[in-house]
Amino acid sequence: MTTYARVSDGVFVEIIRQANDLDGNEIPIEERFHPEFVATLVAVDDAQAESMIGQKFDWISTGSD
Repeated sequence: MTTYARVSDGVFVEIIRQANDLDGNEIPIEERFHPEFVATLVAVDDAQAESMIGQKFDWISTGSD
């Protein structure tokens, strides 16, 4: 399952979970949302997603550049 967190002003503010089509296939995030919105998302571990809300976002700890 792919889970994303939206980052605003350096803080995790929203969790976006996987969505599937009628056949059970994951719908790519790029097909679900506008590119400007997708640019604010970071892939996160689903098990820890809810506890991330309100936490500061750190590019280094996520492994992103």
